Amino acid sequence: MHHTCNIFIFYLPPYAPEYNPDELVNSDLKRAVGKKASPRSEKELEKNVRSHLKTLQLNPSKIASFFTSDFTSYAA
Repeated sequence: MHHTCNIFIFYLPPYAPEYNPDELVNSDLKRAVGKKASPRSEKELEKNVRSHLKTLQLNPSKIASFFTSDFTSYAA
């Protein structure tokens, strides 16, 4: 069974972070981790990053919000 009628091609500029939901996740992560005290080790930094990503994982509405901007709605 072919699903070609459900496949759409979106041509994006070579560099367009605002169109990439991953970049919104990265930005959110940087803001959240940046609000914490500076990590004293690589291990502590990793713990902070993993903790925030776990928080995101448990918050589907936050994840959905990365796909609701005018720029990223194409990916929803």
